[in-house]
Amino acid sequence: MKINIDRLMSDIREYAEYGKNDQGGVTRPSFSQADHEVRARFIKELENMDLKVTIDGAANIWGRFKGNGKKQGSIVIGSHLDSVPNGGKYDGPLGVLMAKEIIKTLIENNVILDHDLEIVSFTAEESNDFNLSTFGSRSFVGKLNIEVLQDVFDSTGARLSDELIKAGEALINSR
Repeated sequence: MKINIDRLMSDIREYAEYGKNDQGGVTRPSFSQADHEVRARFIKELENMDLKVTIDGAANIWGRFKGNGKKQGSIVIGSHLDSVPNGGKYDGPLGVLMAKEIIKTLIENNVILDHDLEIVSFTAEESNDFNLSTFGSRSFVGKLNIEVLQDVFDSTGARLSDELIKAGEALINSR
């Protein structure tokens, strides 16, 4: 069983269009319009694969490929969709899109695992204007708490908690 490398490369090229800049790179900072758009696309693709999609309090996107239940827990694979200014098309999205391709390949080959397999796209993993890189993954493992995050602002005065609400609402409304 092999992944479809042409499909994966096509996804990488298409996702690089979100935030594509004049220098040939990708500028897709967290909570930007391009970030909202690519995240909405990702959710729709997961739903089209019949995965159970959830969005947690850090606006991390989760897609679950249900196993047969013989083993407890999940294997989690993924990365992030945001980028640094003028970043490359592989950083971040490669992990997310590779995870999606693995699950597509399992589905196409009628493979059911003994455990669940989950895709995650973490929110705000790259350096960002809130000075909280690796935000989504640190939230997931309990390294950030809500009290500290209530008073985090970016350089324009936007409050992080408001941006997380907007990101979650944008994702829910895109469905």
